[in-house]
Amino acid sequence: MEYTKEEAKERYPGVNFCGQIFYIGDRARIGVEARIGDWAIIGAWASIGARAIIGDWAIIGDRASIGVEARIGDRARIGVETRIATVCSKYVGNIVPMKDRILIRFGCETHSAEDWKRKGENYAKKHNETDYWNKSGKNIINLLIAEAEVYQREYKQV
Repeated sequence: MEYTKEEAKERYPGVNFCGQIFYIGDRARIGVEARIGDWAIIGAWASIGARAIIGDWAIIGDRASIGVEARIGDRARIGVETRIATVCSKYVGNIVPMKDRILIRFGCETHSAEDWKRKGENYAKKHNETDYWNKSGKNIINLLIAEAEVYQREYKQV
């Protein structure tokens, strides 16, 4: 449904609507202090976390879930039932799907989930990052391992 800024603010108090026109689907939830850009489209049943930033002309699909404090750029397109979590880290991390396995990259190290579980602290030590590993690194690796398992289960590629 199309909303003007005033209508959107009335329906979603506490949300910062930046612009004049917004499209928000039925039963969409938008968290407090979220920022919604001009001409943004938010699908039905979508969930936008508190303090998340949704850019101008961004499209958020039906039943998509955007995490607390996530930042979605201008003109971004987030598909139906997509889930976006928020992770702040000193190093970039991601999963690397391959034909026969899934690797996990964290910083400049790329290894299997099993290797990260067994040798993660050694990889951190090699880069003089043992303190960071103990405080945050292990948690981020666990999140990446969980994401790899979800990818493997949902896409059955490995």
